[in-house]
Order: sequence, then structure tokens, then C-alpha cells
Amino acid sequence: MNTTELKKLAEAATPGPWKASDRSHIYTADLRLLAVAQHCRQTAENAAYIAAANPAAILKLLAINVELVEALKTISAIKFSNWSDGEMRVVARAALAKAEGGEL
Repeated sequence: MNTTELKKLAEAATPGPWKASDRSHIYTADLRLLAVAQHCRQTAENAAYIAAANPAAILKLLAINVELVEALKTISAIKFSNWSDGEMRVVARAALAKAEGGEL
């Protein structure tokens, strides 16, 4: 699977955020039941993970990935003899600021 396929799946899924119950149920923000993670070990932990990996979180991670790829393209295109260390750090810090931009 690539990022394009993952994005299509996330966009087609029930929008997040999702919440996990204290057992094995996964709900939408408006408390509609989405799924039940059962018949396996660690059902509460699996439900929490599935809820955290909701479409909104996946789309945010994919957007961060795009920003980082663009920053790397910019940095890789720099003719290092023409740029100072400070200028490279500015480009890198801007990319990091976007990537570290808060909660999913």
C-alpha cells in the first residue's frame, strides 16, 4: 500500500475522531458504534489503537509527510556552496515546525 491508496481509504472511511470504550468498542465522536475489537488478546488496547488511527489522524500524518517531502526536495536542491549553514537551518526548521504542529 502506498500513501495515495491510504489517503483514498481514509477519505472514504467514517470521519474521525473515534473513541474507544473501556472494553473493545470503537465509536464515532457522536457515539455511533463503528466496530468491536474482540476475540483476540488485548482487546481494549487494540480498540484504543484502532480509534487513534482514525481517518482524521491518518490524513494529518499524510499531510505532514507531504510537507516533509517538499522540505527535503527543497533542501536537496540547494547548492550547498551557495547557502550558508544558517540558511539551511531556516529551511529545515520551517519543515520541522510544520511537522511538529500539534496534536493529530
